[in-house]
Amino acid sequence: MEESAAVIPTQARGGDGCMVWKGIQGRKSRSGPHVNSDQPVEPGGAIAPPTKSKVLLLDLRIKPRMSLYLEDEQKGSFVVDAELSYYFGEPYARAESSFDLNPGLISRDDQSVVQVGTDRLNVSVTRSDTGQIIIANVAISINSTGNEFPFDLTEFLARKGAFKITLSAKSTNGRAFIASTELRRLPNPGEGKSVTKIDNFYGGVLPRTNSPPWSPVFPYSFYLAGPGWVEDPEYLVKFKHNGFNIFHLVPGGGLGYNLTELDLRLDEAEKLGLWIMFDMRWSYQNEEWLTTLVNRVKGRKNLLLWYTGDEPDGHNDPPSAPRKAYELINSLDGYHPVSICLNCQNFYFGEYSSGADILLADVYPVGNDLTYSTVYHTPCTPHHGDCGCDNCTPSPPLFSTLQNIPNRLDLWRTFQRQVPFSPSKPVWSVPQGFPKQDFWQEDPKGDEWVAMTLLAVNHGAKGIVSWLWPSTQEIEEASGRLAAVILGIVGKFILGAEERKIVPVEGEVDAAGWMNANGEVLIVIIAYKDEGKVVLDLGLTVQGGVSGAWGSSGWGVEDNRRLVKDGVKETESWVLVLKVDKRCEEGATLPKHIVNEGPKKPRISMNQAPEATHRTKTNTVIVSGKFPSTNQSEFNRAA
Repeated sequence: MEESAAVIPTQARGGDGCMVWKGIQGRKSRSGPHVNSDQPVEPGGAIAPPTKSKVLLLDLRIKPRMSLYLEDEQKGSFVVDAELSYYFGEPYARAESSFDLNPGLISRDDQSVVQVGTDRLNVSVTRSDTGQIIIANVAISINSTGNEFPFDLTEFLARKGAFKITLSAKSTNGRAFIASTELRRLPNPGEGKSVTKIDNFYGGVLPRTNSPPWSPVFPYSFYLAGPGWVEDPEYLVKFKHNGFNIFHLVPGGGLGYNLTELDLRLDEAEKLGLWIMFDMRWSYQNEEWLTTLVNRVKGRKNLLLWYTGDEPDGHNDPPSAPRKAYELINSLDGYHPVSICLNCQNFYFGEYSSGADILLADVYPVGNDLTYSTVYHTPCTPHHGDCGCDNCTPSPPLFSTLQNIPNRLDLWRTFQRQVPFSPSKPVWSVPQGFPKQDFWQEDPKGDEWVAMTLLAVNHGAKGIVSWLWPSTQEIEEASGRLAAVILGIVGKFILGAEERKIVPVEGEVDAAGWMNANGEVLIVIIAYKDEGKVVLDLGLTVQGGVSGAWGSSGWGVEDNRRLVKDGVKETESWVLVLKVDKRCEEGATLPKHIVNEGPKKPRISMNQAPEATHRTKTNTVIVSGKFPSTNQSEFNRAA
């Protein structure tokens, strides 16, 4: 097989929006009769909003806590969710119901009620192929999530194939429910080889080499352009010193790599302690070349994950192509997750994302006209045109175009329930980090880049890999300063606790919080516009003052439960830490997570306050802004 030259493009992706041409969504580099015409074409492949049920539904789900276990591990656990919804699941109420999904009584037309706090599900978990009972007849609360049940892994002999698992449940009102999942317990990979598992509850990745412990990693980096080595032998050393922990080399054209040069780059990354995110964008549809690359790289001790399609939806790759590559990679390896970056907001999402364990979203809303294409000179609508940010909404009506980033991540979270994926796939974000060009007529400022990054974190992103390095001096400096915060306190909190949105009482900001076992709360806040005053009600009693890990000072506490600041500027960001009363209060904003050990008294996981016995989810993430092109806002608030 010929080796391909490693010439790496340094330009931004060609048109990061899904334009329409001959009824298909494509990229700027593709041309066709509808790119610069006035003829709208229905692209197809969109997920429609679900229909609201007249009766209350139970969305019962089960997932292994970890995406894989190894032969040398003795204990595993399953996580069970029993969430009520009007959009997802099977009928739970027998009649039409009126319920705001807050704790308390559900009133029905027949005047009977369900007491959410006392209604229970009796659940059992069995191995589908043998009928062996793994977890027997344990009770959990209706409308609870994060119920974790430890079990003995030694009952499952290590093998490459997955074990099918069935969850059976019966409710207090006599209804039966079934859910299923798969469990993977693999043989140990051999000396000096890395393994990466996904924490299916918190969404982080946990790699290890040779032996325990498994250490959670928050990926924080840039896609790395190759020509830098020609210009500067210390290129990667400087990159590492900027605080990044992931080596994601962008391959050149053809099939992507000169294998001799590739080995040298991977060796250098290993010496510097960088985890490898191995990019196969040009070769993942070539079975022979894909096999060669996977077999060449899979034994490296610093391999974190694979990366196949780079905007395959924007390139018009066959929707089945990522899944085909995914299955081949897992047959050759199976010890590392596969990732993919999708460009489109809503274009064959289920088909493309079925070919990955981790999804990346690249939403580029800075410096481009989101209503009219300055490249193709056509309007941009859901059915026509390319403005460099697919189906993105301008400001106004949004407070800021940056809101397109959390809107995309929130929408994909809902899509994953509709497809449905079980377990849900973690999402990483690709902040806009390249200089002005094509659609984007302004360089993103350093504070904008930080805001884009923290907005993604607030809306569930468990990794940040920005496009493209080298970047502008301002972004390079800002990303370097933020590195210590992301890889320090932010990563420690969000990889060990579930986030919950904090809805501002006053001021247009985006805010989220995480609480650890010591009653410490991490709060991340981003201002969408200039405000005279911002007020956040935490729903918990604050003890003491506020310490800042990022951003200007000036935040105070009112009434022992409200965060207050006078005077904020557009795109300002803050990372704050404060101490709260760990006791669970009425209307608490921050979540709790339980661990059940069979029929014994529940034990609380180390990441949550020990007084809590279960978490009843009272609402989902509330989206700041709108979903103007998808009409999804109603069920996102109520589901």
